[in-house]
Amino acid sequence: MYKIFINHSSIDIAEEYEVENYYSVKELKNLILKKHNYSNMKLIFSGKILKDDYTLEHYDICEENMIICMGKMFMNNTPNISSIRENPPIRPP
Repeated sequence: MYKIFINHSSIDIAEEYEVENYYSVKELKNLILKKHNYSNMKLIFSGKILKDDYTLEHYDICEENMIICMGKMFMNNTPNISSIRENPPIRPP
């Protein structure tokens, strides 16, 4: 088991994850989804978008490498859009 870093571009933080070289990209995405709610997640390493069926070893991802996580992240405390009322602009008479 070794550590890699995931840089969440949408919230500008990096987190540490423990992985094995035989993990697939899909398994890594599932680890990330346990902590964060993403839609359309893409992982990027060394300028390449990682494909779900390949392993970390295939991409030569080693200890302390940084992987960029892109996608739309939904925060747990994000307000429900239907609960937000929009106030129309006030027009002069």
